[in-house]
Amino acid sequence: MDVGGFFVAILAALFNGSFGIFSKIKRVQDAEVPPPIFNFWTCIGIIISSLPFLFLHQVFTPLGLLSGVFFVISMACTIFAIQFLGLSSAAGLWCGTAVVVSFTFGVKALGDTIQQPSLAAPGLVLLIGGIAGIALNGEVVARRRQNEETLREEQEGDGEVEMGGGEDPLLSSENAKKKRTRTSLLGLATAVVAGIFGGLVLAPMDFAAEEAKGLAYIPSMGIGVLIAAPLLTLAFMALGQAPFQLYTKAAALPGILAGIIWNAGNVCSILATRNPNIGLSIAYPIMQAGLLFAGLWGILLYRELQNREQIGYWLSSIVLIAGVTMLASSK
Repeated sequence: MDVGGFFVAILAALFNGSFGIFSKIKRVQDAEVPPPIFNFWTCIGIIISSLPFLFLHQVFTPLGLLSGVFFVISMACTIFAIQFLGLSSAAGLWCGTAVVVSFTFGVKALGDTIQQPSLAAPGLVLLIGGIAGIALNGEVVARRRQNEETLREEQEGDGEVEMGGGEDPLLSSENAKKKRTRTSLLGLATAVVAGIFGGLVLAPMDFAAEEAKGLAYIPSMGIGVLIAAPLLTLAFMALGQAPFQLYTKAAALPGILAGIIWNAGNVCSILATRNPNIGLSIAYPIMQAGLLFAGLWGILLYRELQNREQIGYWLSSIVLIAGVTMLASSK
C-alpha cells in the first residue's frame, strides 16, 4: 500500500464530505436559498479556484470540458434525488453507485491492476455496506424529525378540520400511494445517474494527452463547469425549481467557499488517481467515504444525531473504514 497516495485519497474524502456544511450555515438557512442557486455559487467557487492552475499549466483539452459537464450533471441529479428521497437515502445511493462505477471503470477500462483481489472484493462490499449503513441511519433520523413535524402540524390543525369536507379518504390514500411510488422511482433513477456521472468525473482525464493530465487538467475542467453551470441554473429556473434571483448576499460567499473546498478534494483525487499505486479504481471509491466525514460534521456542528442514533453511525463508520483499508491494501 502506498501510504502517501492513500493519505491524499483520504484528504479527498475529507474535502468531499466537508463542502456541504456551508449550505447549512445560518445566513443560508434563514434566506431559504434554493439548492439549485446554492449549487450555482458552488460551481462559481470551482471556477475561481481553477484559475491559479491556468497560470501554472497553460494547456487545454476538450476532455476536461467533458469532466466539467459530468460534474454539473451529477450535481443536478443529486438535487433532484435529495428532493425525491431525502438527503440520507439519496447520498447513500449515489455514493454506492459511484464506488461501483469508478472501481469497475478503473479496472476494466483503464487497466488498473489489483494485486490482491481477495482483499479488493470484500473491501468493496464493506465500503458500500458502510455507506449504506450511514445513509440508512440518517434516513431513520430524517423520518423521526418528519414524524415529529407531522404530529405537531396535526395537533395545531385539530380545531380547523371540518366534518364532511375534502375528498374520499380511500381515494386520497390511493393517490398518495401512487405519488409516493412515482417519487421513489424518480429518486432512485436520479440518484443512480448522479452516482454514474459522479464516479466518472475524472475518467476522461486518462484519455487526454500526457501534458494535459494531472493538475494541468483542472483549468479545462473548470471551463466545462463554467459552460454547463449557468445553463443548468437557467434550466432549473425555467422548470420552476428555483426563482429568478441568485440570493447573492446570503449565498455567494458560502457557496464559493463550498466550491473551493470541493475543488481541493478534486485536486487530491487527481493526485491520487495519477499515482500508479492507487489509480481511479481505488482513489474514487475512497473519496465516496466523504459521507463519513459529512456525518461527523453533522454530529459535531449541528447535533443532528442523538445518543442512540450515534451508535448506528459509528458502527457503520467502522465497517466503512475497514472497507477503505482493505481496498487500499489490495493495490
